[in-house]
Amino acid sequence: MRDGLLIAILAARGYRLRTVTAFRLGQHLRRDDRHWEVWLRPEDTKTRYAENCPLPAVLTPWIDRYVAQERLELLVGRASEAFWINWGGEPLGARGLEKRIRWLSEKRFGKDGVFGPHSFRHGLMTSAVMDAPDDPHLGPTILSITLRTGRGHYDRSKRQVAARRFHDALALERARTAPMLRKPSGDGDKAGMIRRAARTSGLWRRSAPDRGLPASPSSSAVQWEREKPRP
Repeated sequence: MRDGLLIAILAARGYRLRTVTAFRLGQHLRRDDRHWEVWLRPEDTKTRYAENCPLPAVLTPWIDRYVAQERLELLVGRASEAFWINWGGEPLGARGLEKRIRWLSEKRFGKDGVFGPHSFRHGLMTSAVMDAPDDPHLGPTILSITLRTGRGHYDRSKRQVAARRFHDALALERARTAPMLRKPSGDGDKAGMIRRAARTSGLWRRSAPDRGLPASPSSSAVQWEREKPRP
């Protein structure tokens, strides 16, 4: 559950690895009546600006459960203010958090689909551009970066849009040309097509097998022989 919660928070807010590693319960993460909120001091952010932001309400019951149950089990009786706890009660550091993300992404998407925590920032910026094109400052505001930085280093929407248009055009072309495709023959083999053509042309006639010759394993009770030209 801890790893799923980590992924959900990164996907929702796109915090940098150093920032999310520094989370302390009661200091950076605080609970009100409806939400858990993240409170960051200037020293907790790369931009050196303090900020606070509520986490999505849908995560509230899951954070409640992690704090009240899973986190205590991981602590095994130890005391710690760190929000992310590893087995044995030790705080889960930056290397440990990144390792969990990479392991989980490889498990889900394979070796070619492995990604780290910073990819959530790319994904959030790209989604903001594609889902809210009339609000260019949405992504940069969430990520606490400038519009120029967001467009130059985080926005992958052009690549996504191009790929989407390509696949849409490919699907349309397949639908357009589908009626033109030749249907396969009944028996699906080339020999069958040749035999049917020969029968239709009248070059072959049916005859009984030669009783004086042993039948081959593949011979049938009825054979086809070439019709001899009449004198």
